[in-house]
Amino acid sequence: MFLGPSFIQQHVGQLKDELRSLKYKGEFKTNNFWIYVTCHEKIYQQINNLNADGYPSIDNNTCIHYFLNGIDEPSLKTVVQIGESQTSFSTNFHA
Repeated sequence: MFLGPSFIQQHVGQLKDELRSLKYKGEFKTNNFWIYVTCHEKIYQQINNLNADGYPSIDNNTCIHYFLNGIDEPSLKTVVQIGESQTSFSTNFHA
């Protein structure tokens, strides 16, 4: 099924807004790191599914940027800072 370019751009914009709004603030009964990771993966997959309609896949550096920006847990501050200091990542984020 082909979706129009304006619909795709709007949909991707909404998905990226969702990525920016995801936050990990520690382990809680209804929210934990696994849920945070799973939510990211689902949104990345939705964006990648739009390849058939002409939208490029989201690159690993962008995935990691969104992922690290959402971590707001004091005990992970150093890890996030190290990750943010990298200019590129050689691993496959989707693996």
